[in-house]
Amino acid sequence: MGVIQRQSLKYSLVNFAGLLIGVLSIFYVYPLSLGTYGLINYFLQLGIIGLPLLSLGANLVSIRFFPRFEDKSQGNHGFLGILLWMSLLGFAVCSLILLLFRPWILEFLRDKDPLLLEHLWLAAPFTYLYILNLLLAAYAANFKRIVVPSLLLDFSQKLILPLLVFAVWKGWIKQTQAIYGLLGHSALVFFSLLAYFRHLGQLHLRPDWSYISPAMRSEMIRYAAFGALGGFGFLLATKFDMLFVSSFITLSTGGVYAIASNLSAVFEIPTKGLYSASVSSVSKYITENRHEELRDLYQKGSVALLIGGLLLLGGMWVSVHEIYALSPKAADISEGKYVLLLLGLAKLADMSTGFNNYIVYYSKYYAYSLISQLSLALLNVVCMIWLTSDYGMNGTAAAILISVSIYNLMNAGFVWAKFRMLPFTWNTLKAVGIALLAYSIAAIIPKTGINLLDIALRSGTYGLLFGTAVLYWKIAPEYNQLLGGLWKKIRPAN
Repeated sequence: MGVIQRQSLKYSLVNFAGLLIGVLSIFYVYPLSLGTYGLINYFLQLGIIGLPLLSLGANLVSIRFFPRFEDKSQGNHGFLGILLWMSLLGFAVCSLILLLFRPWILEFLRDKDPLLLEHLWLAAPFTYLYILNLLLAAYAANFKRIVVPSLLLDFSQKLILPLLVFAVWKGWIKQTQAIYGLLGHSALVFFSLLAYFRHLGQLHLRPDWSYISPAMRSEMIRYAAFGALGGFGFLLATKFDMLFVSSFITLSTGGVYAIASNLSAVFEIPTKGLYSASVSSVSKYITENRHEELRDLYQKGSVALLIGGLLLLGGMWVSVHEIYALSPKAADISEGKYVLLLLGLAKLADMSTGFNNYIVYYSKYYAYSLISQLSLALLNVVCMIWLTSDYGMNGTAAAILISVSIYNLMNAGFVWAKFRMLPFTWNTLKAVGIALLAYSIAAIIPKTGINLLDIALRSGTYGLLFGTAVLYWKIAPEYNQLLGGLWKKIRPAN
């Protein structure tokens, strides 16, 4: 089992454990105080969307240029320190710009949810710490280390969030103190990540500015500028939804939307693991012009991701009513079930096209991504304003599906035009056909009226039929190899 497969498997296991905690929190904790949960998610989304601009594209530079800086004997020429300085500069510049527009921002939010306006001043310190943590997690991928950063950043967050919401609901703390708790958690994660890099022998914070030639510096600046603007456009097109709902409707509605969005995050687990473990290989293959290996990774990754997404989306949607009914507050949150479907389809559209976004990012054609991402960001915002006014939060989710689908089709077409590679194979159609057939069979199973039993019967039948067929016909041989490797490890113990 290769390092990418091992890290992807461990990463997925960690995320599934986090998912279990997240699901319990979604059904039994977050509905207790939807306003608090909406506020916390507002802060988290600010950090995610602000990452490219606030870090000056350092999160993308960390992958794109690492092969040129990599030299363990020289501490990678202080590349990590350079990235941290970039993020500090980006945060300072963005802070000054926001201060200039502060009166207009406050005026816009004045008639919105008062809870948001009251706590907005805490956004700056939290957002900066959060983007530092995201940057360090991205940098760790260069060393094929994605499990520990995931534990520190994602898994621990799934533990702290329900505790904070529950404490507010019980009256033990106030909402302001919950945000302070979130801020303290981010600070603890930051120092823990630094300690982890030191453990790996990769904590080199003193930049070697002399190593950067004028030509390389010019290239890095151009790439960072395109990456910052393009990345912001992409996130605005795909992650702006929760901010939009909370800002334009209410924080409580934002909480309902966030619950559906977090349920849909289960579909990203295979994506995150494979992307995080493979992204450095994509960059390396492009840098070294190893196009055959890149094509192989591109197509196999696309099919593998699609299968993972179909398995999870079909298994959840065939029992969606019973899943929502598990919550004592089902009446308050079940209106988000169509948000779950639309966001799930958006993630499926993204997964089915594999690494096309990264191939564009890390190639010499990266400037193209700026045009496509900013155009789609504009399209997404326009669609959100239009559809949300008519269909509420379902319209917001539909806007995400439209923008993500168009963006990925455009990128897949661009990769074909420049590299003569497509993510789709006959196995793509086979996987979709098997999923539709398995869903049709599972959906006609009579309901017993016992929610857990119905979930087990319907979702279990779908998963068994779909998974068995995929393995039998070897639609994605990597899954057969992975299960074979696990069986060999388990077998001697029996």
